Amino acid sequence: MIDLQYLLFLQDIRLSVPDFVTQLLEFVSKFGSILSIPIMCYVYWSGKKEDGILAFWSFGTSIIVNGFLKQIMCVYRPWIRDPNIVPPESAKLNATGYSFPSGHSTNASAYLGALAWQNRKRSFVFFGLITLILLVGFSRNFLGVHTPQDVVVGFACGVLSIILSWRVLKWGQGGKNRDVVILIASVIVIAMYLTYITCKSYPIDYDAEGKLLVDPQKMMLDSWASAGFYLGIVLSWLLEKRTLRFLPPTNAVVGLRRYIVGFMMMIVINHYKYCFCSILPENWGYFVPGFLTMLVLLYFYPALFTAIESRFTRKQERKK
Repeated sequence: MIDLQYLLFLQDIRLSVPDFVTQLLEFVSKFGSILSIPIMCYVYWSGKKEDGILAFWSFGTSIIVNGFLKQIMCVYRPWIRDPNIVPPESAKLNATGYSFPSGHSTNASAYLGALAWQNRKRSFVFFGLITLILLVGFSRNFLGVHTPQDVVVGFACGVLSIILSWRVLKWGQGGKNRDVVILIASVIVIAMYLTYITCKSYPIDYDAEGKLLVDPQKMMLDSWASAGFYLGIVLSWLLEKRTLRFLPPTNAVVGLRRYIVGFMMMIVINHYKYCFCSILPENWGYFVPGFLTMLVLLYFYPALFTAIESRFTRKQERKK
């Protein structure tokens, strides 16, 4: 297969270059995973809120689209298809589940692509973000955890997510109670999605040691987490739009303060978010943390810093 030959070609290069090259591309790969939320939160809290909203919506849509395709196709990872492909252990550790399409490529193209679209008139920012998206996709091939078609279709999913999100948000601004219609429609779509991924049959294959190649239960739980994440974004958008409408920071210091406090809060939430797994049914134990995380980051925290900043501003005005 040409796709696997390409990965073996890249593997030969990876094994011949200094380790820091692989480590650098592993870091680049994180722009499609753990670095995504901190980046989007910075834009949302401390930059242009509208850019952050589109980025979050695109990202949330992309994880649903990506998860849906993964569950339909059930394509195994490259090293399962060809044992000669040996990814770095650190990269392989985070490359769980099915391979097609690439989740990192989908995520990166969705939220970074949304930010690039919003800044398309600023050439340096636009082309810088597009370059970063392409590097994320290449890193997944270079590390041997995805085939070229995984990455290309991942990019397409990201672009589709941007288009869908942009059109939905634009439609939602055009009339009274359209935001409620969007929320109800989202709940219905997510209910159908969860019903499908929970009830469908999955391939059950084992390796030479008798271990499951892909655990269907884990794939289902990941989908429940993604669904909670997505609905948390939609509900937060509606609540913020109707009750808050927070303003951008008045200066760079205020923006930095918002982000530092919010970032520390993100760390705490990430540490404790799965405590729900022990008190709720397993599926809901994954759904609820994602839902509440988005509600806190996109609505309750902005409500908190808006109240504090408004009170501080009033005090300053009284002193004058």
